[in-house]
Amino acid sequence: MSNINFVCLREVVVPIESPQTCAAVVFSKGWERRCRFPVQIDRENLLSALEKLQGIGTSDTDIDKTLLQIAHTCLCPRWHKKVSINAVQHWKAQLDQTKIVTPQKNPETPTKMKSAGSRQRTPSSLPPIVFEPYEDKSPEDWNRQMTDLLNRSLGEKDLESGYIYAISHSSAGEGKYKIGFSKHRPDKQRLKTHEKCYPGLSIPVFYEFPRARRFEQLILRVLGDRRIQHTCHRCPGGPTQHTEWVVANRQYVKEALYVWSQLADTGFYLPNGCLNPQFTLPVASFSADSDRWMRWAKDQLAIDQHSPLEPSPTLYGSANFEFASNDNSMYLDDDENVPYPDTPLQGKISDRNPTRVDLITAVDRLSLG
Repeated sequence: MSNINFVCLREVVVPIESPQTCAAVVFSKGWERRCRFPVQIDRENLLSALEKLQGIGTSDTDIDKTLLQIAHTCLCPRWHKKVSINAVQHWKAQLDQTKIVTPQKNPETPTKMKSAGSRQRTPSSLPPIVFEPYEDKSPEDWNRQMTDLLNRSLGEKDLESGYIYAISHSSAGEGKYKIGFSKHRPDKQRLKTHEKCYPGLSIPVFYEFPRARRFEQLILRVLGDRRIQHTCHRCPGGPTQHTEWVVANRQYVKEALYVWSQLADTGFYLPNGCLNPQFTLPVASFSADSDRWMRWAKDQLAIDQHSPLEPSPTLYGSANFEFASNDNSMYLDDDENVPYPDTPLQGKISDRNPTRVDLITAVDRLSLG
């Protein structure tokens, strides 16, 4: 059992689907991969455990008991429940590296920090960004939207080449990214519109795409199960819903952009704007797994003899994996190793069935990525 690791706490609930797979990570042929044994996770019990962690003070015993409750819920009984104590130690180490921050009561009003030298909040800083659930759609609904868009002929604007990027901001919390499209190479100078809403943003990754507008919309549907939205009060035209935010770890976002940029270069759409018939679309009910469209894209790349793509390992926890650089990719220097403010859990949810976003937010309160 020495070659067993565990996914981070965020991966226990993102994506949250039933059945979920075991939270253990095993080593096989030089790669890390998640155990595929299914487990049935009770959302209410899991959320209760996460909220207990938020309220726990310095009692190691209480922390151990709560983490053990999570481990028993998320580890498969056949192979890995016997190493639950190892999972407790793994997750406790994450908590030890985390500082829980209490949010301000009025997040929209900058406050002065009183210390030896009182100073005001800098213009590039924001209070914690509060997110809301996006459209409550089933995986089948997202699949239907995806296949409809894939089958739709390209319009005039869809033909434009450009860049698809992901931006992040420390006030959004770790593991939240906004997907966007630009005709020009994205940098902070060209993303002035975003700077008005999110001063001090960072751009962890972008890729150049043919037919970039269409592929931006496709990627947002690929990540549909992970989408959240933010009501922005900094937009010049008044409060605006920014619906392009997603909840995912940084490496997964990079992988999504990479895989679909490769697919865009395969002749995916014919010169007449129609989908190339060599690519076979699934039916709407083909899968409810959150990675279903990523796997489908990789399968299509494997079929296309001009652009083979070896299946990449599943990325969990501390797995260290970078994609090989290519001509159409660009990784910018990360500036995300800063403390992340807490995102408050909105409202009392004991009277309703907790949603995936409730669980995600509960994890964010622990500042875990």
